[in-house]
Amino acid sequence: RVATMNVGSISRKWDKVWNIINDNSIDVLCLQETRTTEEISIGFITKARREGWKVFVGDAVRLDGGNYAGGVITLSRWPMKRASSDLDNTYPHRCLSTWLPFKGRRPIRISNIYLQCGTGPEEVREAVTLGENVLMEACNKGDDALVLGDWDRLPDELPASQFIAGGMFNLACD
Repeated sequence: RVATMNVGSISRKWDKVWNIINDNSIDVLCLQETRTTEEISIGFITKARREGWKVFVGDAVRLDGGNYAGGVITLSRWPMKRASSDLDNTYPHRCLSTWLPFKGRRPIRISNIYLQCGTGPEEVREAVTLGENVLMEACNKGDDALVLGDWDRLPDELPASQFIAGGMFNLACD
């Protein structure tokens, strides 16, 4: 089972996340808006790794007031490794790519993204650009890909609408 969740700050929610993982037999979990860094979450990461989980952290951004914004974490019970992506380097607080290998089959690229749109035109433009780039990367490389995350966009808004209309990907709704 693969799941995604916007946690809106993970620091005081680790126990809830563990309960959700265990109660629902989740194998891969993509978290968005974690508002944390690997250094801050070292206790959780150590516990997860001790229990056999692979943990990948895309650091949050420290704001002027000292708070953190953004941040993505991918957890996997299955073998997984970090994928190389220019998008992860450009948007480390919004995008995290990993490979999920399968014996005898092509691996699946999992892109965990957080596209906060906010209210300003610059924030919307950045989110749309990142969304387009993640989807184009998934389509153009010929990889089997799963793009998960918090889109803050409706299916009929850009960038999703043009990819759905073009048949480049299918939409999965909860």
